[in-house]
Amino acid sequence: MIPFGHRMEIGMRLVLASVFLVLAAGAQAADCNKWKASLEEGEGGSRMVARMCNAAGGKLTVECGAPGALMMAFAPKGDFAPPGDNPDFVGRFSIKVGSETFDRDMTYWAMDGVMGLEISVRDKLADALSKAEGGTVSFASPEPGIADSGFSLNGASAALKKLEASCRRSKQAT
Repeated sequence: MIPFGHRMEIGMRLVLASVFLVLAAGAQAADCNKWKASLEEGEGGSRMVARMCNAAGGKLTVECGAPGALMMAFAPKGDFAPPGDNPDFVGRFSIKVGSETFDRDMTYWAMDGVMGLEISVRDKLADALSKAEGGTVSFASPEPGIADSGFSLNGASAALKKLEASCRRSKQAT
């Protein structure tokens, strides 16, 4: 039999663990309410990344690419795999920002488990994203097994402007 004092301690630990789980889940859900741009550590050191998630477990990131370009990557859900588990998959996607639709080929980036696309900062898609506020950006593909995904544009304009400024600074530094 467990002494009363130890039962109280075990009970308090269980209550605290439950509270931390609820708070962590709430914090994760809060992360999906607004775009964020922040420095993250990567293979080449620190880099600015703008990111958003959705309730279905999808994620969308935009970061600096080659000079004058942005890299956009999205996964419709947490453990995304391309059709037929093809590591060389390239598929056509309709990307809708507000009332504008952009058809683009996206490539599966196996190392990250996402569909990726490099776009010029002068591309109409990049322009639409950086000016968007409110509404959604959505990705649709006719390929079987790829669910349509939508992401809020809440805070996208500010996050992408911060990202683009970081890209210009890093270009000047090289």
